Amino acid sequence: MTLVNHHYPVYYEQRYQEQMVKGLRKKAQALGFELVAAPSTQLVS
Repeated sequence: MTLVNHHYPVYYEQRYQEQMVKGLRKKAQALGFELVAAPSTQLVS
């Protein structure tokens, strides 16, 4: 019997994205900028 964790790829993808944002924030700060999240856009119908 093999145990498979289906959350494994999601966990690592999420962690990778967090590390990328952290790195970008550091680079932006070093250049005198601040990294902020873009406002989410919703389509109104």
